[in-house]
Parts: sequence; structure tokens; C-alpha cells
Amino acid sequence: DVGFLFGLGDVIELGAALGFGWDAYKISTNPIMPGVEYPYLRPGIRLRIRLVQELVVLDADFGFRSIFGRANFTSFGSAGDSFGLDAGIGIGGLFDFGLLWRANFAWANYWHSFSGTATLEPASSGQDGGIQVGLTVGYGIR
Repeated sequence: DVGFLFGLGDVIELGAALGFGWDAYKISTNPIMPGVEYPYLRPGIRLRIRLVQELVVLDADFGFRSIFGRANFTSFGSAGDSFGLDAGIGIGGLFDFGLLWRANFAWANYWHSFSGTATLEPASSGQDGGIQVGLTVGYGIR
């Protein structure tokens, strides 16, 4: 991702980001649910709030996932469309001596529509997604 945050006073920053990603949802080989991969372009918005200078910072983001391809989805219909949304929230900070810490929670979901000839079972719509929980400790440079 690349982006820029604009300061709204001394505490709040608001901005935009543009990124590229690749999600994969795969179950072991089976005849019912094929694995799928989603390469996507993600425009999004970001918010950052310094609760205690840089020691405790709350951040949040929200993005739209425009999918480039739908490989393996001919199983449910030869045509259709897909898109995704994601949102995340985190809290973290950076101490003067370099200790960086962060805890975060993120959600992503995809919605699909299908039409045309199916190779397995015809479907009209579907969705999938996941959550991510993370904890980071490291060294940061100011």
C-alpha cells in the first residue's frame, strides 16, 4: 500500500491509500469447494488518532477490493462478478528508545454473483471472507 495522511490538528490524521493484494482461500483438494485466489486493487481510507503522543496510537482503515480475476469460479457459473470490502482497527505505539508495539483486528469479505454454465453445481451468489488478529513487537525508527 501507498498513501498519505493529512493532519487535522495535533492529534488526528485522515488520509487515503491505494494498494494491491492477493488473497487465497484453499481447502485440501475436494470435488465440492475448489480453492480460489483473488488478486485485487484496494483503494481505501485511513484514520489515525494519537491518544498519548506516539506512545499510544489508535488507527483504523476501510477499503474496497476490486478483483482482477476469478480463477476456478467456472465451477459455479461461467460468468459473474465479485468484489470485496475490508476494515481494520489497531492500537500501538513507539517509545523513544525504539520499542514498537501493535495489536490489530481486521475483517475482509467477498461477495460473488454467478451466471452461465457451471462445471460442478450452478449457483446464483455466494460469499467468503475471514478475520485476522495480530500482535507485533519490534524496533522502530523515528
